[in-house]
Amino acid sequence: MDLTLDIEDYKLNIRAAAVIIHNNKILVHRDVSKDHCTLPGGRIAIGESSEGTVKREIKEEMGKEYLKYEWLDIDKIEEYNIVPKCLKNILKSQNFPIHIINND
Repeated sequence: MDLTLDIEDYKLNIRAAAVIIHNNKILVHRDVSKDHCTLPGGRIAIGESSEGTVKREIKEEMGKEYLKYEWLDIDKIEEYNIVPKCLKNILKSQNFPIHIINND
């Protein structure tokens, strides 16, 4: 069961994401039907660690044909439509690990 809280008209999803950097590029994925990309990861299950969530989600996502993975140049991160928007500053600073509460 995912860690999701319904509060009146608001839904809070507790998520974990992987920051995978190689040769100054970051791995992201994009739903081919959308115009933005994001970090691999997903909703945390009750009792699951962040690390466990990321490993499980990446295994699940690798088989989904509607998700495309690509490497983005961190030096050009401002050129990409990446969500949540706060990721751009985090990626430019490369100050990891970090916990963010995001309302995008």
